[in-house]
Amino acid sequence: QSLSMASLAGAGLVFGVGLAWYAYRKSAPHSTPHQSGTLFFDEASLLAFDRALAQVGEALPADIAQQLHGIKQQIVRIAQFANQTALSDAIEPENKHYLRETLQRYLPDSLQSYLLVPAPARASQLITAHHTADDLLRQQLLLLSGELDKRESKLTKIAAEQLVLQQRFLEEKSS
Repeated sequence: QSLSMASLAGAGLVFGVGLAWYAYRKSAPHSTPHQSGTLFFDEASLLAFDRALAQVGEALPADIAQQLHGIKQQIVRIAQFANQTALSDAIEPENKHYLRETLQRYLPDSLQSYLLVPAPARASQLITAHHTADDLLRQQLLLLSGELDKRESKLTKIAAEQLVLQQRFLEEKSS
């Protein structure tokens, strides 16, 4: 029963990622990364992440698959937001680097390391003094998600700066 539940969760994850990717592609401007400075993630990295999720979807516990789906949604939101509001130039290089590396290296490295542990041992065998492979992957995904939250919040603040400037201008004109 748990195998069928995991299969169903994996299929749901793949379907959800496909929908998120479709929404991203539909709202993204029709340009190449060389034509626009606002594209955060190159298409090859997004597609590679989608393939990796599809590949590992059935091998993951449902809660970890859900965490990965949430991270994928964060990545799509960040890309859509940055593309729609043309914020790319206002974002610090270290934040751009972190966002790109999360998709290109950090997530794939975590998943690959996890998959090296034999499937029967992932949930039961302690890898460290108190953690199984499942526990460690959950913690890594929480760390990555938290950092993506911080970057997404910074994007929102950058976008809101124009609104704050307009407020100050109108208040000054009203005085």
